[in-house]
Amino acid sequence: MCGNEPGLYDHLRSFCEQDYPRYQIIFGVGDPKDPALAIASQLKAEYPDLRIDLVVDPQQHGHNRKISSLINMLRHAEHDLLVMADSDAFVQPDYLAHVTTPLLDPQVGLVTCLYHSEPTKLVWSRLGAMYVNEWYMPSVLMAWLFGHQNYASGQALSA
Repeated sequence: MCGNEPGLYDHLRSFCEQDYPRYQIIFGVGDPKDPALAIASQLKAEYPDLRIDLVVDPQQHGHNRKISSLINMLRHAEHDLLVMADSDAFVQPDYLAHVTTPLLDPQVGLVTCLYHSEPTKLVWSRLGAMYVNEWYMPSVLMAWLFGHQNYASGQALSA
């Protein structure tokens, strides 16, 4: 997570509302003053029966801050099955069941899902949504249709 982006509480909360037997949520930030941390802490208090861990670790592993955050959070994971998602994703209660079920097949090692972007009124949000909805996702679908299916890309990955 990085900053209090529009809809952050609702996005993160949707992961707390999963119809899934037992799971852990790990929220990570690199800066202890990041306002996203307060929202994650609020959710941890609202869901005391759900395992929610907050990782604050400024250590950088290379140049990509998102990958650094994932590396910093990984050592806190208690399960063998990992699902990674961006903080601007909103998911339905059956999300975890849908993205983990294909992993029951031993031929499947990584799962991703298509998504669409819903912009806010800000111009940068609208441009970002146009990129995802009108260029990126159609390109992913075209690659898949032409037989390039050995990769995973998107806001959510499970392995």
